[in-house]
Amino acid sequence: MDTIIKKEISFKIEIDEFLKRIKLNKEYRDIEQVRKIIKKANEIGKPKAMYKEVYINEIGENYVIVEDKKFESKIMSVNLEDVHKVIIYLITCGTELEKWAEQNNGDMLENYWLSMVQEAVLEKARDFIKKEINEKYLPGSTSVMNPGSLIDWSITEQKKLFYLLGNPEKEIGVKLTESSLMLPAKSVSGLIYPTEKDFENCQVCPRENCPSRSAPYEPELIKERYS
Repeated sequence: MDTIIKKEISFKIEIDEFLKRIKLNKEYRDIEQVRKIIKKANEIGKPKAMYKEVYINEIGENYVIVEDKKFESKIMSVNLEDVHKVIIYLITCGTELEKWAEQNNGDMLENYWLSMVQEAVLEKARDFIKKEINEKYLPGSTSVMNPGSLIDWSITEQKKLFYLLGNPEKEIGVKLTESSLMLPAKSVSGLIYPTEKDFENCQVCPRENCPSRSAPYEPELIKERYS
């Protein structure tokens, strides 16, 4: 399977859902400024994505070889022990929104709104891509793993995902810094795999008060499945 490239994913941020995200209501004194930000984001935003079906060639105790790249992770090797192929992906809010936000000269609060609207657009794009992958390639139950979010899958391994996908910087404008952070910052990479056991990165992450937490930390799960 060749890499699938999506250069403009359709989305729409609604005022009510965004206000809930930033914990405000319609009585807020600067509500019109929030509306303007959402309107502009809906007009210029062009979230993008790349994904590809790849095959697993070998699984060891602490690693998985996908095509010709070796990923180092005990958790990954356990989660993929009965899996033969996965979908790797890269999704971004897009350079258009990032450049717009960088050019803004607003105060700290407005900069926060701009960051949150990029995050909201990324979330919309991620939901769209995951639905498409589930419908076309991985019907049934699936889970996701992300480098840097798993406690033993280093963020530096994003370089290998980028290699397998092709040329993300050329195709959708996402590049890696020397420390393996992605630009635009509101981007996410990882893999989706079929499973009967629900898994969330957060289940094995001890970080407290994380705003992105989607599941409770389960230290017993680490002992039972990954020790």
